[in-house]
Amino acid sequence: MKNSFKILFLSSFLFFFYSCADDPIVPKDIEPVPLIEGWESQNSGTDEDLFSIFMENENTGYIVGQSGIILHTTNSGANWIIQSGSTGNYLNSVYFSAYNTGWIAGNFGTVLKTTDGGANWETIGGFGSSGLYSVFFYTINDGWIAGDLGRIYRTTDGGTTWALGSGLQANSIYSVYFTDNNTGYASGFHGYIYKTTDGGITWSVKKDITPMHVYPAVFMNSAGSGFVGGDEFLESADFGESWSAITNISGGRIESLSFPDDTTGYGVSANSNIIKTTNSGVNWSVNSTNINKIFYGVYFVSPLKGWLVMADGLIFRTTSGGE
Repeated sequence: MKNSFKILFLSSFLFFFYSCADDPIVPKDIEPVPLIEGWESQNSGTDEDLFSIFMENENTGYIVGQSGIILHTTNSGANWIIQSGSTGNYLNSVYFSAYNTGWIAGNFGTVLKTTDGGANWETIGGFGSSGLYSVFFYTINDGWIAGDLGRIYRTTDGGTTWALGSGLQANSIYSVYFTDNNTGYASGFHGYIYKTTDGGITWSVKKDITPMHVYPAVFMNSAGSGFVGGDEFLESADFGESWSAITNISGGRIESLSFPDDTTGYGVSANSNIIKTTNSGVNWSVNSTNINKIFYGVYFVSPLKGWLVMADGLIFRTTSGGE
């Protein structure tokens, strides 16, 4: 009976002590993972900024980012495994032209290629020392890499040889996108938007806006409806021949766009907002997350299943379209 009384007394004392403490003891070096309604967080195993994501299917995907980080998953992101790319340079864009065959573009002319799902990454030379920000392949043979000094490199033999396109201003190109082997679009610094109809041999200027505007994302669907994300959010209804601002949506610079089909699209912004359309961009909704992190990349494999990557190694996944 006495022992029971002592235990009860000690338990009451400890409860009173911790309840009255002015500063509860919590680890100061652990930042709580923020929450986004409709999304679940995934453990990246790194606190490096993550810039770009590409999913081969709903299970297998790759992420690249700061300080040469490369992540790989085979289970929808339940586990992300760090791969070695043998570089410490920022890696800005990743794209897979076929199953297990992928490309990465990064700072200081860094280009990496894998043919075994990232088990080994080979450094490809010949791209100078300037920044490279976007890589895109339409087939396993036809691909493009864009970067500083108005350079867009083109290959038609799976990357064995590369040639520079012409007609581009000497400004950074941040995004390149093709709808077939011949027709492509590019956007970048100083508000330039370009179009090619010969596979990137020559490019023509379709928009030149306020000099300091930046456009890091471009997309065009099969019906001729296109979008460019950046300091302004632009749309085209004529296969990129003309562009106009979307004025009824705000939320910061759009860093990345992903359309799993012609009608459903998502975008993420530097102000930690997520935008979404389900009617080919006629209307857009804005999810203001208030996370206070830069959202760098978004990728959807279907209208409902997608991933976000952002600063400080954060990854989020949704299976409900973010709802």
